[in-house]
Amino acid sequence: MIHHQELTLVRFLRQQARYGRGAYRFRLRGGAPRPLESPAFYWSFLQGAFAESLAVGLLVSVAQAVTAVGFASAWAAERARWPRLKRSRRSGSSLRDGS
Repeated sequence: MIHHQELTLVRFLRQQARYGRGAYRFRLRGGAPRPLESPAFYWSFLQGAFAESLAVGLLVSVAQAVTAVGFASAWAAERARWPRLKRSRRSGSSLRDGS
């Protein structure tokens, strides 16, 4: 099987943001949140990318930054839901039934 996508810059950025949102959901799965990787992990990752070439290093840097933005947006969206969830639990209503 050959996996090849025709990615424009915009599609690439959207894909990376989706990866970040998915990473946020993955880290919450199974009860206790999973910790983020250490800064040394990311530093080593970027060093390897720049060792390959400047272009690869820049693409990996941009991809990681946009992934982080996607992760943060998922966290912010979840956090925005918290007050509504607390209110609905106190009043006994459900967000699903619209009450």
